[in-house]
Amino acid sequence: MCGLGCTKFFNVVLSLVGLGISAFALFVEMKSEVDEDFTPPCDLGEDISCSVLFHSQYGTGFGLVSQFLPANHPANQPNNVYWGIYFAFFFLLSLFNYKFIATFQILLSLFALVGSAYPG
Repeated sequence: MCGLGCTKFFNVVLSLVGLGISAFALFVEMKSEVDEDFTPPCDLGEDISCSVLFHSQYGTGFGLVSQFLPANHPANQPNNVYWGIYFAFFFLLSLFNYKFIATFQILLSLFALVGSAYPG
Protein backbone atom coordinates (compact mmCIF):
# COMPACT_ATOMS: atom_id res chain seq x y z
CA MET A 1 0.00 0.00 0.00
CA CYS A 2 1.11 3.52 -0.70
CA GLY A 3 1.99 5.71 2.30
CA LEU A 4 1.17 9.39 2.86
CA GLY A 5 4.23 10.59 0.92
CA CYS A 6 3.38 8.42 -2.05
CA THR A 7 -0.26 9.52 -2.00
CA LYS A 8 0.81 13.16 -1.82
CA PHE A 9 3.12 12.63 -4.80
CA PHE A 10 0.31 11.11 -6.88
CA ASN A 11 -2.08 13.91 -5.90
CA VAL A 12 0.44 16.55 -6.98
CA VAL A 13 1.23 14.79 -10.28
CA LEU A 14 -2.43 14.16 -11.13
CA SER A 15 -3.34 17.74 -10.21
CA LEU A 16 -0.67 19.07 -12.55
CA VAL A 17 -1.82 16.72 -15.32
CA GLY A 18 -5.40 17.92 -14.81
CA LEU A 19 -4.26 21.55 -14.96
CA GLY A 20 -2.37 20.82 -18.17
CA ILE A 21 -5.34 19.10 -19.79
CA SER A 22 -7.66 21.92 -18.74
CA ALA A 23 -5.30 24.55 -20.16
CA PHE A 24 -4.90 22.60 -23.41
CA ALA A 25 -8.67 22.15 -23.75
CA LEU A 26 -9.24 25.86 -23.11
CA PHE A 27 -6.64 26.70 -25.76
CA VAL A 28 -8.32 24.36 -28.25
CA GLU A 29 -11.72 25.84 -27.49
CA MET A 30 -10.53 29.44 -27.87
CA LYS A 31 -8.56 28.62 -31.05
CA SER A 32 -11.56 26.90 -32.64
CA GLU A 33 -13.74 29.95 -31.90
CA VAL A 34 -11.27 32.32 -33.58
CA ASP A 35 -10.14 30.15 -36.51
CA GLU A 36 -12.94 28.41 -38.40
CA ASP A 37 -10.44 26.20 -40.29
CA PHE A 38 -8.81 24.90 -37.10
CA THR A 39 -9.37 21.19 -36.50
CA PRO A 40 -8.79 20.30 -32.84
CA PRO A 41 -6.57 17.27 -32.25
CA CYS A 42 -9.31 15.82 -30.04
CA ASP A 43 -11.75 15.67 -32.98
CA LEU A 44 -11.25 12.08 -34.03
CA GLY A 45 -14.34 11.89 -36.22
CA GLU A 46 -18.00 12.80 -36.31
CA ASP A 47 -18.81 10.46 -33.44
CA ILE A 48 -15.84 11.47 -31.23
CA SER A 49 -15.50 15.24 -31.23
CA CYS A 50 -14.52 17.55 -28.40
CA SER A 51 -15.45 20.68 -30.36
CA VAL A 52 -19.08 19.54 -30.51
CA LEU A 53 -19.17 19.45 -26.70
CA PHE A 54 -17.30 22.76 -26.40
CA HIS A 55 -19.93 24.51 -28.51
CA SER A 56 -22.97 22.73 -27.08
CA GLN A 57 -25.23 24.09 -24.33
CA TYR A 58 -23.15 22.05 -21.85
CA GLY A 59 -19.85 23.65 -22.92
CA THR A 60 -20.16 26.66 -20.64
CA GLY A 61 -21.21 26.69 -17.02
CA PHE A 62 -21.87 22.94 -17.24
CA GLY A 63 -25.13 23.84 -18.94
CA LEU A 64 -26.51 25.03 -15.61
CA VAL A 65 -25.30 28.61 -15.14
CA SER A 66 -27.09 29.92 -18.24
CA GLN A 67 -30.41 28.66 -16.83
CA PHE A 68 -30.13 31.08 -13.92
CA LEU A 69 -27.92 33.91 -15.23
CA PRO A 70 -27.63 35.72 -18.58
CA ALA A 71 -25.33 34.22 -21.23
CA ASN A 72 -22.86 37.12 -20.93
CA HIS A 73 -22.58 36.88 -17.12
CA PRO A 74 -18.98 36.49 -15.79
CA ALA A 75 -19.94 33.24 -14.03
CA ASN A 76 -20.87 31.63 -17.36
CA GLN A 77 -17.35 30.56 -18.33
CA PRO A 78 -16.16 27.59 -20.42
CA ASN A 79 -16.10 24.40 -18.36
CA ASN A 80 -12.32 24.20 -18.75
CA VAL A 81 -11.95 27.35 -16.66
CA TYR A 82 -13.88 25.69 -13.83
CA TRP A 83 -11.83 22.50 -14.12
CA GLY A 84 -8.61 24.54 -14.07
CA ILE A 85 -9.70 26.21 -10.83
CA TYR A 86 -10.65 22.81 -9.41
CA PHE A 87 -7.27 21.24 -10.21
CA ALA A 88 -5.37 24.28 -8.89
CA PHE A 89 -7.30 24.02 -5.60
CA PHE A 90 -6.68 20.27 -5.49
CA PHE A 91 -2.97 20.89 -6.06
CA LEU A 92 -2.80 23.39 -3.19
CA LEU A 93 -4.56 20.94 -0.88
CA SER A 94 -2.00 18.28 -1.84
CA LEU A 95 0.74 20.35 -0.23
CA PHE A 96 -0.67 19.83 3.29
CA ASN A 97 -0.38 16.69 5.45
CA TYR A 98 -3.62 16.57 7.39
CA LYS A 99 -6.09 13.71 7.53
CA PHE A 100 -9.16 15.95 7.19
CA ILE A 101 -7.69 17.52 4.04
CA ALA A 102 -7.07 14.06 2.58
CA THR A 103 -10.69 13.18 3.34
CA PHE A 104 -11.82 16.41 1.69
CA GLN A 105 -9.75 15.53 -1.38
CA ILE A 106 -11.57 12.20 -1.64
CA LEU A 107 -14.88 14.08 -1.61
CA LEU A 108 -13.56 16.47 -4.25
CA SER A 109 -12.51 13.50 -6.38
CA LEU A 110 -16.01 12.04 -6.16
CA PHE A 111 -17.41 15.42 -7.16
CA ALA A 112 -15.08 15.46 -10.16
CA LEU A 113 -16.23 12.01 -11.24
CA VAL A 114 -19.86 13.10 -11.16
CA GLY A 115 -19.01 16.37 -12.91
CA SER A 116 -17.05 14.72 -15.70
CA ALA A 117 -19.84 12.22 -16.38
CA TYR A 118 -22.61 14.84 -16.37
CA PRO A 119 -22.56 15.99 -20.05
CA GLY A 120 -22.10 12.42 -21.28
